[in-house]
This record gives sequence, C-alpha cells and structure tokens, in this order.
Amino acid sequence: ESQQCDILNAKIIQGKQLSYNNIGDADGALATLKEFSEPACVVVKHANPCGVAIGNDIAEVFKRAYNADALSAFGGIIALNKTCNKNIAEEINKVFAEIVLAPDYEPEALVILAKKKNLRVLELGEITPLKPSLEFKHVNGGLLLQDTDVKIVNSEDVKIVTKKQPTENELSDMLFAWKVLKHIKSNGILIAKNNTTLGVGAGQVSRVDAVDMAIKKSADKISGSILAS
Repeated sequence: ESQQCDILNAKIIQGKQLSYNNIGDADGALATLKEFSEPACVVVKHANPCGVAIGNDIAEVFKRAYNADALSAFGGIIALNKTCNKNIAEEINKVFAEIVLAPDYEPEALVILAKKKNLRVLELGEITPLKPSLEFKHVNGGLLLQDTDVKIVNSEDVKIVTKKQPTENELSDMLFAWKVLKHIKSNGILIAKNNTTLGVGAGQVSRVDAVDMAIKKSADKISGSILAS
C-alpha cells in the first residue's frame, strides 16, 4: 500500500521542524488541496484558506491563488497538488512564506528555494483524495467524534430552485466555491469567479460581517462573481 499522504509523513526537505500551529495549518491546506484532482493551489493563513485557484497550468494557478489576497498570504502556507517547478520557485522567493507543500519538486526549483534558509519545504508524495475517517475534538472530560465530510458535490447533485438559471461558468464557480468553503471557519462566506477565490470572510460571529469582509476583499473584481455561504 502506498504511503499515507499526510503532513506527518511528509518529507522535510529544508527548514526547521514544524511548530504546533504549522502542523495544524499545513493539515488544513492539504485537506483543501485534496478536494481537487486538476492543478490546484491553496494558500492558508491562520488555518483558513485566503487564496485558492484551479486551472490547467500549475504556475498560472499559483499566481491566481497567491494574488487573490496577497496581503493575507504574507507569511502563509503555499500548497500545490502538482510538481513545483522552477518558475513557481522563483515567484515564491519574491514573497514571504512559512511553508511550501507539493507532491514533488524539480531539482532546479529546490536550488532556488534553498536560498530562503528559513522556508520550510515539504514533499508530500502522491496526493490522494480525502478518505472516510473520524475527526476528534477535545472537550473537558472527553472527546467529540464525527465522520469527516468527504462528499464532493457535483453538477448532478444540484437542484436549481430559482427563476434565474446559472450559466455553465457560474455553476462551475459554485461547485469550486463549495469545495473551498467547506474548509473555511464558520461563519464563512466565499466570493469566487473563474475558479479563483476573490474574497473570503472567515470565522465571523455574524454572517453579515462575513459577507462585508468578503465583499471588501473582492474589491473591484466582484462583477460577475458568485457568493457561497
């Protein structure tokens, strides 16, 4: 059986040992990444995705995901589900990141990333889809247990109950957004367009505040986007 694809089994190519928060955040980044089979990039900061994109070319996908919210991405985790190549490594070296996760790396990419001594570079191996499992939460005196949500919503599952019918692009953006939204702390709102996140409103006590935050982050790119709640 192939090695389990998880953070604790990842090979640390360079950088210090992972801290408590690093492990938690990196685990969240990988869980979001596992939602996608096509080239995907997830940028995580403080346990929440702040930029996610999918597409055909991993280098272009990385740029869209990082630039979705470059301000929040500062000091975050960059996770890729395809080989990290020289072009991506050069872009990563221009910014401040804590951790890079990828299934593997081109040798040239590792030479470039080695210039950033404090950057933690982790090799995940083959990224396997989310598997049914249990998740635990500690409460005083015991543990709460529940099944991990591994369901992938696809277009066959969708019932359109509004008079206005979504276009094919809008529907594809909605399906993308639901996969990402699952990993955003509630109250969570996500605005997305062209398979890229525009604005994330995460962990707010009021859904209205979460919407305001997502709109503010989307700025002038919001026209033609979808909102997932």
